[in-house]
Amino acid sequence: MQKQINLQEEFVQYVSQPSLNKVTFFDLLLKACINNDLVLAENQQFIKEKQKLQLLDLFYQAGNWFCHAYNLDLKRWFVLRLDKFKVVKQLKPDRVIMSKNELSESYQEYEQKHYCIPYQCLLTKAGEQKVKYNSYPIMKVIHNRQGIYLNGSYNKEELHYLVDYLISLGSEVKIIKSRELKEKYLEKLQRIIQQY
Repeated sequence: MQKQINLQEEFVQYVSQPSLNKVTFFDLLLKACINNDLVLAENQQFIKEKQKLQLLDLFYQAGNWFCHAYNLDLKRWFVLRLDKFKVVKQLKPDRVIMSKNELSESYQEYEQKHYCIPYQCLLTKAGEQKVKYNSYPIMKVIHNRQGIYLNGSYNKEELHYLVDYLISLGSEVKIIKSRELKEKYLEKLQRIIQQY
């Protein structure tokens, strides 16, 4: 059996995109997720000062590591890139923090409220493949008699991320709704065209 595994390793290669950026505090952040520890962190993304965070999980997407983080002082969820953390320290809780189950339920509730604007796009077969290679948890590919659809929801604050994502699909996507998404998409395409 070991000989067969070694033979497979010689001829079968799995190529994936490496992490684009160094994550200095990966071990400490992972430990905080596993043990449901409270951390004091400076992230330099949305809030420039130190924050008390509870981390739900770590995930890898499009060459970067991220976490779902709950800010205890603001009582608000954030998706943070791990390579943007400048300081991370484990803290002893100075208040009651959520259990892992409560944290998970809180995130699910947040996700339903935060991503509240539905969208739908028509995909080609090639577009479906591109989405499968790089999609987000709030996206769903649906097949029916009319075609292949990409359905999901977004938050107005993050609309530009969705526009950039859809632009990356090229001619393999057509936005059906929302009107706002379609307008922002066309505006971005016009800016691209004006460069030439």
